[in-house]
Amino acid sequence: MNLFKNILALTLLLPSFLNGMQKELPVPLQENTKPLKRFPGYYYFNVHPEIEMPEGEITREKLVDLLHNSTLSSKQKIEYLNFWAALLVAEVVLLNKPIKSWTLSDLQKINALLMHDLNPDDLTILSVKNYNLGKWKDKNIFMDRFTIDENFLAAQDPEIKALVITTHEKASDLPQDQRLDQYLTKEELDCYDECWIRFSDIQDVPVHMNDYLETLSNMEKKNCSCFELASYAHTRLTLIHPFLNGSGRLARIIASIFLMKKGAIPLVVQNQEFYLTAVRNGNIDPASFTRLLETLMEIQKNIYSTLTDFEGVPSTESLNKEYSFSVTQAFNKLSPDSTSFIADIEELKIFCLKQANLFYRSCFKCNRYEKQSWTFKHCARCKKTFYCSAKCQKQDWQSHKQTCACVK
Repeated sequence: MNLFKNILALTLLLPSFLNGMQKELPVPLQENTKPLKRFPGYYYFNVHPEIEMPEGEITREKLVDLLHNSTLSSKQKIEYLNFWAALLVAEVVLLNKPIKSWTLSDLQKINALLMHDLNPDDLTILSVKNYNLGKWKDKNIFMDRFTIDENFLAAQDPEIKALVITTHEKASDLPQDQRLDQYLTKEELDCYDECWIRFSDIQDVPVHMNDYLETLSNMEKKNCSCFELASYAHTRLTLIHPFLNGSGRLARIIASIFLMKKGAIPLVVQNQEFYLTAVRNGNIDPASFTRLLETLMEIQKNIYSTLTDFEGVPSTESLNKEYSFSVTQAFNKLSPDSTSFIADIEELKIFCLKQANLFYRSCFKCNRYEKQSWTFKHCARCKKTFYCSAKCQKQDWQSHKQTCACVK
């Protein structure tokens, strides 16, 4: 039945999944292709499926132009910059290293790059940027098995509606020292499992993550296929859901790394509905995600056949040794428990984006991003607020001087 549902979902959603993509079918990737050592340029767009990917080869200029897209929110722009920085680091510290050398701290630091300078989705801490950055989750997280909204609740019997609301409220307030199956009643737990996917409890995350890396290492030793490795890497990480935010994004990066290590292309999500359906079904039946992954890769390898990074360098070419050494050194020095961790993450993020000539800063007055990297000037006093022009800085001074750290 699960297989039938997955095939049905693929049949229904595949047309929209392919909608808008180029239909040209170049020579597909062959088996035993060289491992990819750089993320292809198009993968840098793999953040928001609703944002249309430009046609043709993805260049640095197209990435820069993306952040001038007026339809992007400030949050989305930061998410793209974070994603780019995370890819630039991940290809050094994960993609080009054996899985046996990966550590839990590595994954925490990659997640911190993904979530730097962002607010969590949790409404109780929505206004706190960098909350718990790089650390395991400290709150229960929900993923709907289907759409649960006011329309859904309105269609239910009063008793069922009350049960769903009560279950959600109790699970949202789950104490850190309690497990979900101990905190909820049997009726509430049954309701939870029908409505939401159950992730690892807070106190189980470190153990489950250790098992996760150990299992991946053992699977690699057994020469499991890249699809099996990628499928487990994705489905298991999403079921653990170790971080408050960014777990899904990290899962896609890790799954893509296992595909690229065997010469396959990274997983591109071009339809959010299709992707979430695959994730939900894969969390119930991991083998189904493997089958869907194989199908998608067969389709996408013909569509995303240009295997060069945004600089036009072949993705099979090794990274610059001096650059890799600098990134590795900075990355290894990071400590999620350090009081300077947030500042250190930002420094690494800026370093990578600067080296890649991908701009980072925006004007504090007009919110315009740099067209060319490092052309904006900062406030001469606090050196933390940037402006695109003297005009913007002058216009903003009355407001900025209220918060400028150097104005007494």
